[in-house]
Amino acid sequence: ATVWPKACCSAPHETVQDVTREGIETTGMDISERPGMDALSTYFDSFPTTATSKVGQVKVKVVFIRHGHACHNALDQQGSGWKLMNKLRQAAYPDAPLTNCGMHLSNLNGIKLSRAFGARSAGAEWADFVGTSGLVRAIETGLEMFPGANIHPLPFIAEDGSDACNTPSDNAAQQGRLNATHGPTDAKRVKWQYINAAPNPAEVGASDYTSFKKLLALKVLPQLVANHPDRELTLAIVSHSKFMRTAMKKSFGCEKKDAYFDNNAAKSASYNFSFNKKGGEIEAVSFGEVAKSCTSIDFSPQVWTQKDFCQADYDRCSIADPKSMGLSEKDALGHKQSPSISHPDPAKRPEYVCCKDWEIQELPGPPEVGPQGLNA
Repeated sequence: ATVWPKACCSAPHETVQDVTREGIETTGMDISERPGMDALSTYFDSFPTTATSKVGQVKVKVVFIRHGHACHNALDQQGSGWKLMNKLRQAAYPDAPLTNCGMHLSNLNGIKLSRAFGARSAGAEWADFVGTSGLVRAIETGLEMFPGANIHPLPFIAEDGSDACNTPSDNAAQQGRLNATHGPTDAKRVKWQYINAAPNPAEVGASDYTSFKKLLALKVLPQLVANHPDRELTLAIVSHSKFMRTAMKKSFGCEKKDAYFDNNAAKSASYNFSFNKKGGEIEAVSFGEVAKSCTSIDFSPQVWTQKDFCQADYDRCSIADPKSMGLSEKDALGHKQSPSISHPDPAKRPEYVCCKDWEIQELPGPPEVGPQGLNA
């Protein structure tokens, strides 16, 4: 029977935890025990089956980033009326996009993050690879935070749960939405090859750290090592709070306080990737976490902390799905305020400023020396 790994990344007890061919093939559950995932093993090649000498090892830093503020977040955090109803509205919003506020702050925070890594200009590519979950809010966050990079949606790193808000739309629907809201040029930066290679739709919306790690080792890293030999690699991964929090605590042994992610927050973690060169190709041998290596990136991201919204801060939510926002299509296109969202009273809050009007505060200037980045 085909055997699937149960946990290549248990709580750390050594400096480095490697997942090897032996560990992958001899531990875990039979794939038939995973409902709806029977085709999962066909997505991957196996680790090397012949003993060849290990010729290289590189350090890999993965910067985990939480998506920006999304429409389902607004229905919960800024929801009007009964709290339980707000939770139900939140769960029912299908594949929720970013709010206008989430788009705006993701763009600003992307600039701040790039400066934190020594980039001289907005959009400088400090990461060798940008991956996101298959949910549209993560894809949009990638487009906003990395305006000069290709964005690669990946299976296995979606938010845990089967609610509509955590179920990815199909590629065609997402591509159509991105074309309409971001323009065809930006939408073309989204590269779907990893999603398209998944034979089972359940994989796209799965939250499975073990499979994510194997995907990096077998599909992503060999190409990056070939393109960037003899240096440390940096990956930016835009995902979701529960997926990343679980990975930080269980796979890196990080403290609970170090595993919390606010919108657009970033934390790095380190891995060691060992490989062979076989016939000119890079072939994975092992890929393991460096225990206790999780570090918060101190770039002071701006986050939406108010408990009410301007209409302009969530208008795209109403247009994307009027029903979820309690509106008719006509009212949504007419920019009518959603009855499901609390609003500030201008008479009581004359000082109120819409999120979309915020500007970057205390943004450091360009570095005086060459770019530092994560590879310094």
